[in-house]
Amino acid sequence: MNIIEKQKNSAIELQSELKSISSPRAKSLLLTNYADSLLNDFMEELLSSEKARNIPRDIIINILKEKKILPDDLGADIRSTLKIRDAYAHRIILKEANDYVEQQIIPNMNCVKNEASKVTDWDKKDIHEKIEDIANWIIVQMIYKFDEMKKS
Repeated sequence: MNIIEKQKNSAIELQSELKSISSPRAKSLLLTNYADSLLNDFMEELLSSEKARNIPRDIIINILKEKKILPDDLGADIRSTLKIRDAYAHRIILKEANDYVEQQIIPNMNCVKNEASKVTDWDKKDIHEKIEDIANWIIVQMIYKFDEMKKS
């Protein structure tokens, strides 16, 4: 199966699984893990090697930015998305993870600074609705950049 088919199948499975999950932590982890997987897909495709998936995330982002595949602001937002993932994966107390993400990560994200004012009732959304919006925005941008990379 080629990488595009793999991404399509993963996206379909992601959407199906999101419908059946009630845990906000699980949804946040699933969405941010998918962004992480897309990042690995970039590197695997770029180097034509599955072993490229083992390259640390920060190095992958740096390489993709250096090759002008990712713009700086998207690279920074992907890093922030991975920090969100790590917060929910490594903090036992959900409130602690929520507070950290809401106060330290989300306000500094470029997509939030540039796009949140365009989202209806952004300020009224709870943290997990915001994470879902952010993750979906990042995922769409990553898939678009991946498609551009494949065409060039």
